[in-house]
Amino acid sequence: MRASVAFLVLGLTGALELSASGEPAPPAARAWSFPIDELAAARISAIPREDLLSDAVFVRTLSGILTSSLSIEGKVDAFTLMLDRIGWLFAGSQRLFPNRGYLGTFGGQATTYFAYQEQLDQHRSLAPDFFSLSRVNCSKNVVRCSSGLLLAALVGPQAAGAEVTRLVDSSAELSAEVPDILIHSITLAAALSRDTETVLGLVPLLNRASSEESREDVICALALYSSPAAVAAITAFVEAQLPASQDNAVQTGLAAAKLRLDSDEFEAWQGRLRASLNSERKEVLDDIGARGFLPPMLSSEPLVKLWDGIGTVIYDDGMQLLHPSGFSYFRGR
Repeated sequence: MRASVAFLVLGLTGALELSASGEPAPPAARAWSFPIDELAAARISAIPREDLLSDAVFVRTLSGILTSSLSIEGKVDAFTLMLDRIGWLFAGSQRLFPNRGYLGTFGGQATTYFAYQEQLDQHRSLAPDFFSLSRVNCSKNVVRCSSGLLLAALVGPQAAGAEVTRLVDSSAELSAEVPDILIHSITLAAALSRDTETVLGLVPLLNRASSEESREDVICALALYSSPAAVAAITAFVEAQLPASQDNAVQTGLAAAKLRLDSDEFEAWQGRLRASLNSERKEVLDDIGARGFLPPMLSSEPLVKLWDGIGTVIYDDGMQLLHPSGFSYFRGR
């Protein structure tokens, strides 16, 4: 399932503040700004992290949580804690799989979740309750809101499409405590819906998302689907953006297009794209092409990708993630 990865911050794309002391984080830095159900915390704290790195143990533990007497909020918080323990809780940063970049990391996580869906189908009756948490308090507790959405998509993918569509159509991310956290969960839930139309419905987020990383989330979700419409949405984004930008979202779009188009189609599209650019932008495209149109941030080192607008303080034993809204989360090694 997952390797236990040593904590190493390299190639961050956002603000970085180094701890002056180089010492372990103090208690205040470790405190999360969002509440966690105490019963859920007690239950998950008793499980060794190494055990949860096993797919079988993770699914068995989650299934036990879903059938427990914990409240709906407690079950979602327990899921949040499980994701935190294995390094998969998204709170403005993402540990990248070695040699995969973000495109491969997003795809790898989605593939794992697809497998989980097959084993969690017996809990689908809980999906409406979990979806309900994505409709309240996203402005005050975006982690519970987002974890509820993701957990609902795991146990009830058939219902995920309508909920994702509602969130996108209502521009729910604009009022979220940390918009990028909700966008990440929306795109992942859309992918887990197994419905191409739901994923295509994410396209408006390409225009609304303020960070290139959130636009990458949309591209990565589209890239999981081979339909001509999904590929067309990716190529249209690159065509619109490349004349002015070669940010990570554009480079990921190029990598996704190469992945989904056959070699002749990609060469023809690349030729048309190049012909539409001025000489300076042609050089940019040629430089990306010289690297094989690979996704950005490919490395054998365990990189941590940071979203725009997220500040960090680095300590010996982890990093504190901060947002102007007052949101705070400590990510350990």
